[in-house]
Amino acid sequence: MKSKRRHELQTNELADRLGHWIEHVRPYTTVLLAAVLGVVLILAGWYYVTAGRARALADGWRSFMSAGANPQANLVEELSRVADQYEDSPAGLWAALTAADLEGARGVSSLFSDRAGAETSLSQAKSRYQDVLANPRAAEDPMLLQRARFGLAQVCEAQSELEEAVKQYSLVSTAAAGTTLGAVAQARAKRLEDTEAKKWYNWFANQRPVPRSLGTDRPSTQFPGLPEGDLGTVGDSPSPDFLQGLSPDAGTSGPATTTTSPATPEAPATPMPASPAAEAPAPATPAPEPPAPAPAASESATPPAPPASDAPPADAPGDAAPPIEAPGR
Repeated sequence: MKSKRRHELQTNELADRLGHWIEHVRPYTTVLLAAVLGVVLILAGWYYVTAGRARALADGWRSFMSAGANPQANLVEELSRVADQYEDSPAGLWAALTAADLEGARGVSSLFSDRAGAETSLSQAKSRYQDVLANPRAAEDPMLLQRARFGLAQVCEAQSELEEAVKQYSLVSTAAAGTTLGAVAQARAKRLEDTEAKKWYNWFANQRPVPRSLGTDRPSTQFPGLPEGDLGTVGDSPSPDFLQGLSPDAGTSGPATTTTSPATPEAPATPMPASPAAEAPAPATPAPEPPAPAPAASESATPPAPPASDAPPADAPGDAAPPIEAPGR
């Protein structure tokens, strides 16, 4: 009985304390609800910003990788566009660094043929390297930072600014000690400090090479020793001889050729007695009837006697020649 009473007293005391606390907090209910809502909004905003950064980072790398997908586009311009659009992201910084590397390589290759174009490319590359180094986000990527310094040193070397080149090479060799990039930078700095190298760069900076022109004259297509001549032009369609060679019968028969067979000697004519009457032409008179068919070989063919008006001349023999029989009788 006493324990039950004691439990009731403890329950009442707890309820009283809770009621007093609620009464004490009730004036601040609005403030507490606003604080809770503010915390929820802060968490939602943090999630949105984090997801947006991740999405922007992915979009930046996707744009960087697809910058060279179009072979007809200018790669430097495409990389510059990515660098400007995502300038505060790693993808944008690497795009700017790659564009600077391409501009620097173009300028170095033009030093021996076009100094004006080379200076333009080298100046643009130098400006891009300096922009990368000035970005605070570049310090978060040591490889990016050292690559930008090494590229800037190469541009300064190409412009014969040897002191600045040695400075940048030394920074790279110190920061990237023990790496291949650091070893190369140290070797380059040591070489540029040589007196003979300084003389050579001083001499090279004062050179002004003239661009080589290939000219507009077409080279001759004639071989030495061959006479000049026109070989003609190729027609729009193949020649008949060529088509005949491609015919199915071309494999068995050669090209058509015209041959002249020797004349077959004729048999000697059978001598016939000379007769003026036989040689005289017959008068041209219209035939009243169609000509009769030729007689067979077994029958004799007797030519008609010439008319009286076609008598032979005076010096011919007076006797008429006997009828001529057909040969073979």
